[in-house]
Amino acid sequence: MEKSNEKVVALEIAKPGVKSLAAAYEPRDYSEAMKMAETLAKSKMFGVTSPEAAFMIMATGADLGLSPTAALRAIFVFQGRLGLYADLMVALCRQSSQCEYFRCIESTAERATWAAKRVGDPERQHTWTIEQAKRANLAGKDVWKAYPEDMLRHSAAAPLARELFPEKILGLYCREELDEIKANEDAPRAQEIIESAIVEAPAHDDALTTLTAAYGDAKTEEDLQSLRAAVAKLGLEKGSDDYKAMRQLDKEAVERIKAAAAPIQ
Repeated sequence: MEKSNEKVVALEIAKPGVKSLAAAYEPRDYSEAMKMAETLAKSKMFGVTSPEAAFMIMATGADLGLSPTAALRAIFVFQGRLGLYADLMVALCRQSSQCEYFRCIESTAERATWAAKRVGDPERQHTWTIEQAKRANLAGKDVWKAYPEDMLRHSAAAPLARELFPEKILGLYCREELDEIKANEDAPRAQEIIESAIVEAPAHDDALTTLTAAYGDAKTEEDLQSLRAAVAKLGLEKGSDDYKAMRQLDKEAVERIKAAAAPIQ
């Protein structure tokens, strides 16, 4: 009997020293974190290409309450920016004690809408449509052509998550949003197109063609003011077909910019 008791005591003494498998992979300081980052980078898993990138992902994940490996699965580096997959954004919001609900209420190949409610606040909704994706130069990408429902759903969820639960998302963007940002950065600004039309293109017809494209790219009132000045320099005769065409393009651009700036209902 005494022998049996001795075994029990021995087991109880050993328990405090037992380390869980999950805890074994949690770095305790900067040195351990960098060693883990180096190992992960060498493994070529998760798409990380350097220890520094792996470390920044792990550090950001820690801010979000994620383990190092969970962070590397959910956070990515895109064109020098850290991003967060939209599905995880939704999951983080739903985990919040301040979240009453966060759900997708519409998802098709044409549009997606999410509805969410924070405790004490009214419900908010956010919609993204395929037309918006086209204006953002995204819809032509292969992944958008193959999976429009998923792309629209992700694009609609991320802004709503940042708006209602900023403490959970920390200002991060999803992959679809970063694609849009990159596309807009790469696209020539309307002012550059205008200068090309007026300064570099002496032919009247060439200038009209270029200005037509510029109206399609206009995103701000400042862009429109520059376009109007450029059209005025062409000296188009009032009532002519070209004059009417430019007026119609201006009207359409005004409506498009107003719609893009309108608050989400």
